[in-house]
Amino acid sequence: MGKVLIVLGVVLAIGVLLTDIMAAPAPSALSSHGHGGQEVVPIHSPISLAFALLGPPIALGGIILSYRGSLRSVQGIGLVAGLTLLYADGLLHWLAVLEHLSEPLSAGFFVISGAIQVGAIPLARRREKLLWWVGVALTLVFIELYIITRIIPPPFSLEPESVESLGTFSKGVEIALLAALGLFFGSRIVPMRLRRAVVDRPSIALLFLGVLASLITSNLESYQYWWVVSTRAFVLNDFLLIGLIAFAGLAYYLRTGILVGMTWSFAAMVIIVHVIFAISYASDALVFPILLCIISAGLFSASMFTYGGMFGGKYLRRKFLSLGKLFVQESKI
Repeated sequence: MGKVLIVLGVVLAIGVLLTDIMAAPAPSALSSHGHGGQEVVPIHSPISLAFALLGPPIALGGIILSYRGSLRSVQGIGLVAGLTLLYADGLLHWLAVLEHLSEPLSAGFFVISGAIQVGAIPLARRREKLLWWVGVALTLVFIELYIITRIIPPPFSLEPESVESLGTFSKGVEIALLAALGLFFGSRIVPMRLRRAVVDRPSIALLFLGVLASLITSNLESYQYWWVVSTRAFVLNDFLLIGLIAFAGLAYYLRTGILVGMTWSFAAMVIIVHVIFAISYASDALVFPILLCIISAGLFSASMFTYGGMFGGKYLRRKFLSLGKLFVQESKI
């Protein structure tokens, strides 16, 4: 019965998206202005709103029935609440599609993000890694992307996005989602791999090389390509780098989960900023600054992995011994 209700919830969520799209005005009407110079504002259909209101309770019922006995522990309550909020956030992303039909890039982003979130609900059972990637990592990316695009213009836009009620409500749901999954995962919400990376010397070296490359990139591009990217974007990048250095230093010595999480959250935000830079440069066919952005973002991404086994003392000793044996064998021949 639980699986049936979850599937029904997914069907209702898909119905929200489809009924909104079918009832939407023509794209030309959305981008043009009506009488009196007022822009045509799309309105959600009553059927879409009804589906949106019915979906979360049905999904919640299905999740509770699928995870029997989950309400007996704090961890289980966190799991049920987290999955329900994940479903609700995907639903909100699909509701946002109607408001962005005149912007194909944004509309596609909301369609895909909602599909990932809603689609993860029936697949998350006994798949904690999937739940972490969709419920924690992806949610953090959504929050960071929301903050960044309210400060600097997103790709193919001249102005930052406005703060609207649906987006703000979605971010509130996402914060609650992280809190709920924090109850479920506990200390595991910050994976051990990321905890090790802040104390792994090669990872730290790559992280600070990324900071250096990002600073060089930001300063060079602010002088040479100021007409492509907003000056505010370079200022934001510098402030993010300052925060990243501060949290990385504290995480290295204190090694608490919150500091480790903040370190990699800031690193992810810097990567997002460089991706926005790269897309802006690509639209003007500027190859050199794109390469700089790729190098900076690549160093930050590489720093999230550990290389202790590759560059550690035992590994190097084994390599030197094997090379020595090979040299002796060659000399005998």
